[in-house]
Amino acid sequence: MPALAPLKTESVEQKPTWWVSPIAMFLVASLLLGGAAGTCWLSFLLTGIPKEILVNYAEIAHCLDKSIVKIETAVLNALEMTPPELSADIYRTGIYLAGGGALLRGLDKRLHLKTKLVVHIAEDPLKAVARGTAIALKNFDKFPFLIK
Repeated sequence: MPALAPLKTESVEQKPTWWVSPIAMFLVASLLLGGAAGTCWLSFLLTGIPKEILVNYAEIAHCLDKSIVKIETAVLNALEMTPPELSADIYRTGIYLAGGGALLRGLDKRLHLKTKLVVHIAEDPLKAVARGTAIALKNFDKFPFLIK
């Protein structure tokens, strides 16, 4: 995954290129409502001088689109390799999103459109991964396939 993603801004003299980390884009994207605007502190690529710029939902969505497509592709590939007995469970119960990516507004709807499966977001997505890992480690004898 690239460490930086481009974001362009307007300037009177020229159109400088600004670079935003995907984490910063995620934070701004999760704070913005559809059609709303927010501010983000960025560093100009050549000088490193920070500046506050106004970004809107559409700009953030455009920057995140390639990463979202990769997530969709990964989900589809995982579903293709899933054994039939597990596929039946997934079809019945749906897909559950956990972790920071689950907080991306609209990701559940986009995955639903791509997979035609019900997509749920975990109750507390950021802690769900840690809780699941703790359960797996406490019951290591029941899940030997997790660590090879």
